[in-house]
Amino acid sequence: MNPSQSTEVAKPTHEQVALRAELLWKAKGTPNGQDEQIWLEAERQLYDEAKEVFANSATSTPSSITSSNQSPPSVASEKMASKTMSQKSSSRRK
Repeated sequence: MNPSQSTEVAKPTHEQVALRAELLWKAKGTPNGQDEQIWLEAERQLYDEAKEVFANSATSTPSSITSSNQSPPSVASEKMASKTMSQKSSSRRK
């Protein structure tokens, strides 16, 4: 497997976990004696968020993959309208 196509979610950095843990600690009212619990919760939240982002990016199809011979709906509609108008014009001339 190509390294850029890895199915593993990157582990949050120490700094990311520390920042999230501080936010959680303050949100909980700066409790004493819950450092490890808050740290683990911060890690879990960041990991879950990364998994969600990875899952969403894996299921979306980049626009560059669409077929080159298909026009976007707005362009196709304009072409159809133009064709219809030219047919009406040519039928009026006869």
